[in-house]
Amino acid sequence: MLAFCPRYIRQLTNSGKQENLDGVLATIAPVRDKTSLFFRGDSYPAMSFFVTDWRDSRPTEADFGFAKPYAFRFPFNTDSAGLTVALLARTGDGAPAGKDEGNEFCIAFEKELQRI
Repeated sequence: MLAFCPRYIRQLTNSGKQENLDGVLATIAPVRDKTSLFFRGDSYPAMSFFVTDWRDSRPTEADFGFAKPYAFRFPFNTDSAGLTVALLARTGDGAPAGKDEGNEFCIAFEKELQRI
């Protein structure tokens, strides 16, 4: 899905023509109070998303002299629409999957979208 995002964004930007904008402006021109056209933007899925990737920082390679970390977490106490966090793989014997341990992803989504 992520591979299709750049192409989709390019299609959207290429489809924005002056005629389209003129049509939208002509449609809303008769509305006297433009603030009545406001819709709750947060009631719809995010129109963008943000990915933060911590894999290149290599915190598990830090040597504190007495120990090396085998995991890294990105704790936050809020849900941000469209936020994806790519966490690096845990290392050593402490990793639950052992040698098969891979990268972890933290993806926030609405509870209504969860299949029960």
